[in-house]
Amino acid sequence: MKDLKDFYKDSWDDMTKYHKSDALEFSLDVWGWWRRLKAKKLKGVMDRSRAYWRKKRQRQRVVRMLRLQRKFEKAMRAVKENANV
Repeated sequence: MKDLKDFYKDSWDDMTKYHKSDALEFSLDVWGWWRRLKAKKLKGVMDRSRAYWRKKRQRQRVVRMLRLQRKFEKAMRAVKENANV
């Protein structure tokens, strides 16, 4: 068994060698988990954004169609009135 004096003789490598590989795996795992979490959040934001803009484009398309329809009906009324005169 090691004595306290033996611990003072140990180099930094001796003190950290048992944990080095575990620490690296753990840090990579935490980094991977963090990246996955951020990617998931970003994907959620992008999906909501995509849905928002898709809905907005659809609404604009409907509004444009209604405007054209009103313009067309107005023109047809004018043609009918001119034909009746």
